[in-house]
Amino acid sequence: MGCKVESQLYLTKKNTQLLVYQCLKSLCFSNEQASNISMLVNLEDCELYGMKSHDYHLFMKTLI
Repeated sequence: MGCKVESQLYLTKKNTQLLVYQCLKSLCFSNEQASNISMLVNLEDCELYGMKSHDYHLFMKTLI
């Protein structure tokens, strides 16, 4: 879905975080209640803002 991991052996911590948050920004969940998770991603600060407990639960459930 647009998530490409660079083939470099060593990435700086900031670059690694940015790759993860870029992937999160492109995610779309089928469940309507977690479908707006991409709007909670701040790429400048590499943080998630305003995530509610239900959204967090669905996000973690999907990752596992």
